[in-house]
Amino acid sequence: MMKVFKTLMLCVSIFVVAGCATRSGTSSKLGNYNEKLRTISVAYKGEMFKNENMNKKLERYNIQKVGQYLLATTPGAFAKAGVHADYKTFGPDMDVSMRNEKQPLLIISPASALTGRWANDENAKSSGSSLEPVKVGFDVVVFDPSINKNVWTADFSLVVGGLLYGVFDEKLTASFLDSIVAKLTDDGLIAKAQP
Repeated sequence: MMKVFKTLMLCVSIFVVAGCATRSGTSSKLGNYNEKLRTISVAYKGEMFKNENMNKKLERYNIQKVGQYLLATTPGAFAKAGVHADYKTFGPDMDVSMRNEKQPLLIISPASALTGRWANDENAKSSGSSLEPVKVGFDVVVFDPSINKNVWTADFSLVVGGLLYGVFDEKLTASFLDSIVAKLTDDGLIAKAQP
């Protein structure tokens, strides 16, 4: 009986840890862009969703604090890859202001929030039960002001809330940034560490 209980607890632990992982989707680098990032600024464009119930649900999971968590975790996440990074805040004219920047910007924007079986219809975007987790999708872009272009785009998702998933916090945000740094490295925008 004790062996069955231990096995069950191990399975639950694996599920919970796996559930907190960041999932990366597609990424694309501008074909002729061969620069390696040595410095970068990270900005969070935390726009609200059209569904007010979903916004309230995500507030319970601390989405409104993601900018604070990025401020705390950005330097360390990029330093591991040999890149100097800082966190920038922009006002409502972010799209205009970023063109005056001197170094590349990594812009993170929430793009979707889905409950249920992650269906892409309006019914799935309702607030759902408090027991039901939310899959939050993010668009991530690297903008290089020296050429006035987006040089890299990617999409990522995190699952938060419900009974088995955590909320947005520094640990989850650091893991999210680690996934972004890994994808940037795989796509050749960050130099791979030498053994």
